[in-house]
Amino acid sequence: MIDDDPVRRTLVIASLLLLGACTNARVVDCEPGRFVRASGEAWCIFARGVAVGCPPALPAEHALPWGGRGCAAVEHDPLPEDLCAAAGACDGDAG
Repeated sequence: MIDDDPVRRTLVIASLLLLGACTNARVVDCEPGRFVRASGEAWCIFARGVAVGCPPALPAEHALPWGGRGCAAVEHDPLPEDLCAAAGACDGDAG
């Protein structure tokens, strides 16, 4: 049994942690938009006029102050401070 062997128990726990880290690190397909990370969160960023829906992994849609839309796993209000920089949309002092 796993509980009787501390080495085996440690290996099982380490494997589960590694598996969990790998599944959390996946990249979402954002085509025709861009995948970015802001404040540790995954986002799909779409330019103004792109008429595709948010991917199932990132269902919360946000209107972006510089135009276009962003999709995230949950609603953000306010948006992450580093989102415009991650998206490459900051103008000078615009954020």
